[in-house]
Amino acid sequence: MSKKGCVWLRLDNGFSDTMATAPNQLWSWDITKLLGPVKWTYFYLYVILAVFSRYVTGWMVACGKARNLQSAS
Repeated sequence: MSKKGCVWLRLDNGFSDTMATAPNQLWSWDITKLLGPVKWTYFYLYVILAVFSRYVTGWMVACGKARNLQSAS
């Protein structure tokens, strides 16, 4: 999946043509649904990842789904 000096993204159908060869070239994001303290309550964890370094570059916890964040890609 990875070569020395670059990072490839793996998709279900194989490798994509998107490649990061240095920092600040490619980011990815994830939304995770977390259980809240009361039954049927949830929090949403939004995470931005730097693909080359695999570090979390930003995160936010929200009480509900933020539609404007999901569509701002």
